[in-house]
Amino acid sequence: MSGVKKAVIFSFLSNYSSLLIQLCGTMVLARILTPQDFGIFAIAFVFVALANVLKDVGVTQYLIKEKELTTDKIRSAFTILIFFSFSLTVILYLSASTVASFYNEPKLKLIIQLLSINILLSPFGSIVTALLNRNLEFRPTFIASVISQLIGYASMIFLAVKGYGEITLAVGCIISTLATIAVIQFYRPPETPLLPGFGKVKEVLHYSKFVVAASFIGEIGHYYAELAVGKFHSMESVGLLSRALGMADLFNRLFSKALYNVLTPYISKGNREGADIKNNIKIITDIQLSVALPFYAILAFLSEPIIYLLFGSQWTDASLYLTIMCLTVLPYLLSQHFSPIFLGLGLAKEAMKIQLLTNLIRIVIITITVSLGIEQMLYSLFLVTLVGLAYTIYFAKIHLYLDVKDYLCWVLSNSKITCITLMPLLIFFVMKTLVGINNEMVFILVSTLLCGACWCVAVWNKTVGILFRSHFFNGK
Repeated sequence: MSGVKKAVIFSFLSNYSSLLIQLCGTMVLARILTPQDFGIFAIAFVFVALANVLKDVGVTQYLIKEKELTTDKIRSAFTILIFFSFSLTVILYLSASTVASFYNEPKLKLIIQLLSINILLSPFGSIVTALLNRNLEFRPTFIASVISQLIGYASMIFLAVKGYGEITLAVGCIISTLATIAVIQFYRPPETPLLPGFGKVKEVLHYSKFVVAASFIGEIGHYYAELAVGKFHSMESVGLLSRALGMADLFNRLFSKALYNVLTPYISKGNREGADIKNNIKIITDIQLSVALPFYAILAFLSEPIIYLLFGSQWTDASLYLTIMCLTVLPYLLSQHFSPIFLGLGLAKEAMKIQLLTNLIRIVIITITVSLGIEQMLYSLFLVTLVGLAYTIYFAKIHLYLDVKDYLCWVLSNSKITCITLMPLLIFFVMKTLVGINNEMVFILVSTLLCGACWCVAVWNKTVGILFRSHFFNGK
């Protein structure tokens, strides 16, 4: 098995196993905790997520893309992580009271302070993980992910049953982080230093400033809707929106994240070796669109029964939010796979410009529309994804020499795959309307299986089908 194929397999295994554990754990927790509990945790988690991006300052991306990685550079990267992690932990801990007062929710203070511990711990696993990813060694991260997720969710469920409410989610995150750090140490590459250093700090920061700016802006844009809803509506509304956002992000966790974990270091490696990536753009685009477009089309049709079956009746209001998001995300799906390509080629500044423009527009639109209602706010975000698509294609044309006409042909080809995939679902909806189908589980199961079969037929002679056959049937 080649190194890249092995990396892809373990990256996907890591993502799928984590997602399965998270889904099962959340299904249990959603029936014990309330939407308000999840809403309080979601608001606290946003601030910790933003601090986590600032803490990283692009160091992990630097370690992956750097052509000549020396011990001094790794030590300097470790120093930067420790400094920023400690500083942000203190800031986050001290600002917890202010955040709780702003949202008029006293429980936020303790949750933020607990989650800030994760920021302090993270450097001790980040360097090792980045070096493993650079070498396309994803088996250790797969093992660490599975073990930490199992321990974390087991702890959350135990504490939730004991009646600790929203605190259970924060404590579970800390336990999961500790488990990840402990397990990943068994796979430390020989070149991983034990002590920090200062020799190349300036050089590391020179590259990473663009990556951290892009990532930080992206995180703000991603979570700003929850922050705004928490201020203008209620914590229960935040919980429902967060559940819809989590389901809408399912594709990224199922597919994109696993693929992009490999894609950035793979593109970077090809760039270091002087490989031509122009042909790879079509392959990556076909893989992305042939999976993403059918996935969101099915999710939009089945949002209500899926939400009900997975999380229970107290979460059904989230289904409308989910349907809207599946529609507004369409332009984003057409371009999101360019981000890891840009980063792999060292075009961090270009990636930052895309993030800056789209997320500033997103923040402005959310601020203007959130008071009108959550549905209106979500519909308005279609404009943001449309601008992001146009800007990404513009940069791809300049830096990757992308032919826009060719790209539109690739999109059209994969749109046909989506239409073929949806045929059983459309037939079942007509039957449900005319005849009546009382058993939602049977409706979802049968229609999804038939859609899956149609999708397999549609992609059989496409890039995904060819890659599947070449690996599993030809043994390559």
